[in-house]
Amino acid sequence: MRREPACPADRIRPPRAGLPLAGDAKFGYDYGMNPEALAQELEREPFIPLRLRLSDGRTFDILNPGLCFIARLGLYAFRAKPRHALAEDVEVISLRHIVSIETIATAEQGR
Repeated sequence: MRREPACPADRIRPPRAGLPLAGDAKFGYDYGMNPEALAQELEREPFIPLRLRLSDGRTFDILNPGLCFIARLGLYAFRAKPRHALAEDVEVISLRHIVSIETIATAEQGR
């Protein structure tokens, strides 16, 4: 016998493989950025600097993919001065708040 979910939130389906970059709000819930899609952009050869647009309107530029670590629900982006081995700071960005990714060259052309 099939058990019915206790509340409507339990009916939300988990993300499917091949989600678009900014999630799938089809089921009433936005999963945010797909970590695999973000990893694909960071692993591109040759790397093209990226600009992340966040849900609060801020932007975050990624100039060196080696200073980024993708976790299941977040992106850890370390800041370091050029030619220094030690990170100065780390920015933790929730994948749910990444609205879009664009290359910095494309973003500059649109202005």
